[in-house]
Amino acid sequence: MARRAFSEWFRYSSSVLCNLRSKSPARPGNRCIIVVIHHENLVAFHTLARARVDVLRGNPDIWLDDLRRGTRLRLTTSADLDVMPVWSRDGREIAYRSGTVHETTIGFAASDGTGVTRTLACPQQPCEPSDWSPDGRYLVVTAGGSDIWTVPVERGATPQKLLGDL
Repeated sequence: MARRAFSEWFRYSSSVLCNLRSKSPARPGNRCIIVVIHHENLVAFHTLARARVDVLRGNPDIWLDDLRRGTRLRLTTSADLDVMPVWSRDGREIAYRSGTVHETTIGFAASDGTGVTRTLACPQQPCEPSDWSPDGRYLVVTAGGSDIWTVPVERGATPQKLLGDL
């Protein structure tokens, strides 16, 4: 991906709604770490993807909240730290940071609740997805603290550093 295309990523970037603060974010029962709105529902404002701390296990998982219906759907149930959800352009998948504090991966879950579809290795540790390309073929991730990478969503393809120390 060319560097000049970098601005296109931000033109179509996900809309971060809020970063709700709680007194102790790591404690079980605290509700929201970050909330992201699906683009198609930005005006309707009815479906949110977020990480919630599991009350029983004490680790965050990815959840969807349907604000119209007042329902909640859990997308991940692993013992990993599942945070930073990012909607795909077509709304079928949510990419998120998974793994441990020191060994992160990129997870993908179906937005209909049928489960985790795949996991990809991070180009550097740690990494966090921040957006999808307009064509849905790449994720933009921050890796190694401050480098920006494009990561192909299909397995076997090679991630490319977009910005950072080359």
